[in-house]
Amino acid sequence: MDEVKEKKPAAKTDYSRILSIIIMAVMFLTGFGFGGEKWFFLIQIVGIMATLGCFILVDHLKFSKDEKMTWFINSIPLIVFAIFSSFSRFHLSSGFAGVIMAFVNALGIIGFYLLGILFSKIKPFSQKSVLAALAAGIALLVLISMIASLANYGPFYLVRYSGKAYYFDGISFPITEEYTGLYGFSIIALTTRYGLSFAVILASILGFAFYLKPVREMGKEERITNGVFLCSGLIGLLALVFAMYTTGLIIAGAIILFSLLIKFIKAPKEAPKWEKIVLLVFGALVIIYFLVLTVLGIKGYTSSADFSNVFLRKVFANPISAKYLAIVNAVATKTVTSGVVTRATLDFGGLFGFGGTTVGTWATSNKVFEFSVVYEGGLIAFFALIVMFLFVIAFIRNYFHKYEKIEPHQIVAVSLILGFVLYNSFYGDVVQKTIRDYIHSQIQSAMFMVFIFLVGTIYGPIFKKKEKKPMEAQVEGGNI
Repeated sequence: MDEVKEKKPAAKTDYSRILSIIIMAVMFLTGFGFGGEKWFFLIQIVGIMATLGCFILVDHLKFSKDEKMTWFINSIPLIVFAIFSSFSRFHLSSGFAGVIMAFVNALGIIGFYLLGILFSKIKPFSQKSVLAALAAGIALLVLISMIASLANYGPFYLVRYSGKAYYFDGISFPITEEYTGLYGFSIIALTTRYGLSFAVILASILGFAFYLKPVREMGKEERITNGVFLCSGLIGLLALVFAMYTTGLIIAGAIILFSLLIKFIKAPKEAPKWEKIVLLVFGALVIIYFLVLTVLGIKGYTSSADFSNVFLRKVFANPISAKYLAIVNAVATKTVTSGVVTRATLDFGGLFGFGGTTVGTWATSNKVFEFSVVYEGGLIAFFALIVMFLFVIAFIRNYFHKYEKIEPHQIVAVSLILGFVLYNSFYGDVVQKTIRDYIHSQIQSAMFMVFIFLVGTIYGPIFKKKEKKPMEAQVEGGNI
């Protein structure tokens, strides 16, 4: 009689491994800026699908109602920002195509944020791996641009060609205001501030080296990821040095110094009460300040000349706040003509972005990324972004207490965030190309998606549901 053979169960598809590889590829291509802004929506779609795949296909990613509610509460500023910044008058002005792109961008912001949160929970790869893939993508972009720039201008050109220009179609272009770099699938002339922004962000991660342990104590994955981080950071630093971009070197140096300083700061895992109060007071002051600026901008205060008081001029019309005043005035007011009288009046549409057809120097000369959000997304999106930044500060604090001691990859994640925010808050550039160009979206861009992903990566809930302590059973005469 033949023996009955036992059937082997069919091999289960390892969706975790497949999704891990897809996510690493998505972040590599996002860091690389694959296809430029023209084709970036494809990367967003793949990122959205990867996020859905994490929830649907990975068995161990099951969350309780309390965890989901905690996520939602701590993500409200980001969700509000995603919706209002995407579905704004500025982005919807291009008709049906604008609606589709707004829909993709809103889902992309939320999707990349969730992707950052979920990735650390997916096996077999770790958070280090995806950060290494991201750093490698940015490094490849910076390396290609650096080689192209060296071939075009040679080393230290910002110093060698200071004050010199070339002419194109009878128009003078200062050499120190452009940088040859990769943009999409083409090597073109970019503005210096935009072209070297990636190198600044990348060089800022070198502070992770202060947290490395001896090579002999590292595992295989650690050696590979730390090697990628080191090579990527050095490529960013070399690009800044070869261009002799002192502004970028100062910003990257400040972030590296910050990375060193926090090594010696000992803070309790749970934030003390005074620390929470300081953050709340600081946040309240920032919001009140911009609310006052918003009212002044709507009332027609657009420059220092509109303030007679010297103190008020320095507080509300300094070079940075004056830009905000001009943008708010352009976005939140409209001209009304009654007979022969023309006057400016409040435009409630300013809550939802700029609704005009032509932008002025108030937009093209703006260097502050956050102010670009005012005309791209509107005032609601701007204040949601400010609150989101305050949340990010708390997230960073919680993230540094995730392990017993700060790990090198944590420094990489936080340094990339700080590099993006600090540089683009003072030296951002909406006019990215030097010849016959227009303003580009700061929200619908690869580096902004990188920033959003990293915010998800460092996510550490501020508002948590308190766990109920089990009641102790008591008997007469004492506890048991």
